[in-house]
Amino acid sequence: MSGLPCHRVIGSGTYLDSSRFQTLIAQAFGIDSISFQAMMLGEHSDSSFVYRSGTSVGGVPLQKCFLSLPGAGVSEEPFAGLVNDVHQRVLRAAYEVIELKGHTNWAIGSAVGSTVTAILQDQREVMPVSTRTGALKGLASSDMFLSLPCVLGRNGVLETLQILLFMDGDEREHLRRSIAVLEEVSAKSGWGLQAELHLPYTCAGYEYRCDKVVEE
Repeated sequence: MSGLPCHRVIGSGTYLDSSRFQTLIAQAFGIDSISFQAMMLGEHSDSSFVYRSGTSVGGVPLQKCFLSLPGAGVSEEPFAGLVNDVHQRVLRAAYEVIELKGHTNWAIGSAVGSTVTAILQDQREVMPVSTRTGALKGLASSDMFLSLPCVLGRNGVLETLQILLFMDGDEREHLRRSIAVLEEVSAKSGWGLQAELHLPYTCAGYEYRCDKVVEE
């Protein structure tokens, strides 16, 4: 639609979701969120998922940090339950904000501001933003746009981190499921690839088009 190369068509994706998850999981652990590295990936909606394998606290994998807590036990189930609980709280966050004040604006505005700053200042920061899935080697689909960890700089997406080899099996399945959701919407709409660059998503009954075209 814009005629720009794919690496310069960027969506806000799950950047805001990731920020919320990082804050809430830090509260659960009782550690400052600045010490956490955490991301939610996929579609900005119910098919998003926590990139659990890439989540760490001060360089320590999140699960190992969890198991060191008193009373955590040795089972993976309590850890998975905690991550899922925080994930669900993130998904409910927008609904709760809209219920309280009727709309969301400040948080997404801050997220877009951070993204634009990373581009304009050529910060080369890793952010979970919406990009073409074809940049991730090993995926069956290359046409959909969804959130993946990307290095952002002056020319847009400079690199998409190749995370498939480091993901657990269930995380890879969540990613495929998220792609399938978008493919289903695309098939029903009858849109081609160009329309998919600005694929809308719905949150709390509102339709948003947050994909941004970045020009130098």
